[in-house]
Amino acid sequence: MLKWCAHCQQFIGGVIDLVEARMRLAWSQPARPGGGGCYVLMNAPGNSHVLGIRILGLWLQNLGWRTHYVDELTVVDVLSEPSLAGKPATLLVSIALPEQCDAVAGLVERVQALPPPHRPNIVLGGHAVKTGRVLPIPGVTLAPDISALGLD
Repeated sequence: MLKWCAHCQQFIGGVIDLVEARMRLAWSQPARPGGGGCYVLMNAPGNSHVLGIRILGLWLQNLGWRTHYVDELTVVDVLSEPSLAGKPATLLVSIALPEQCDAVAGLVERVQALPPPHRPNIVLGGHAVKTGRVLPIPGVTLAPDISALGLD
């Protein structure tokens, strides 16, 4: 497996920051109306590959969707925010390796324990899903590619 050095990760992150700044200047589509919901994006616990989830977030923002980036420590707090209550939210989790499945299962349990107005749909994608190395998890949609989101 290819492992990026810290310098490369920093460079890639900087390029994404520049693209995002340019996109903000060019966006003509306003955010979807309040009832349109939002996407909450995160890497699976232990997944340090940020490129895919950041590009997905930019793509969703460009389509006019509200997005929030979270991690395993902030996900429940963000989903519990009063501003999201009753609005459709989708939690998108990127998993790189099948070894991260147990941590994702624990995360799913925590998120599914939220009361109904704060409980999002959960979609799991990333390399481990794309290569068929993740078994189905109850209550979770597996998305082997971006078309599974049904937004195109």
